Amino acid sequence: MSITKPILALAAGSSLLLCGAAVLLAQGSAGAEPAYLAGGIGTSGREELAAVQDQYSLKLVFAYTTGSFLANVVVEIADARGEALLDTVSSGPWMLVKLPPGRYRVTGTLNGVVRSTEVEVPGQGLREVNLRWPPG
Repeated sequence: MSITKPILALAAGSSLLLCGAAVLLAQGSAGAEPAYLAGGIGTSGREELAAVQDQYSLKLVFAYTTGSFLANVVVEIADARGEALLDTVSSGPWMLVKLPPGRYRVTGTLNGVVRSTEVEVPGQGLREVNLRWPPG
């Protein structure tokens, strides 16, 4: 991975906050939440995430309907049975998630406004989902 300049280890071996891209890396423990990267603040942050996105199966993009990007979205991902796999807050407008092929429900909440969609994650390639909120 080409993302550099670690500034703070949040939990040994499981989370790492990196500057430059304002990226949060979380690697769930065995049987826990899937690995993900969240960030993409600024052009360089999005470029750094774009450089590694082929290592992930799902890309979430958070923005206002005007196109302005968002951070601090509460993200929940559940499998086809409704079992919660991920419940976190995105530190930026992009989130990359490693999920096995299958059907999932992705829910984003911003200031009490919920956006939810079902998504089919492919066996190969990256599936992108855009969640948008009205401004204000």
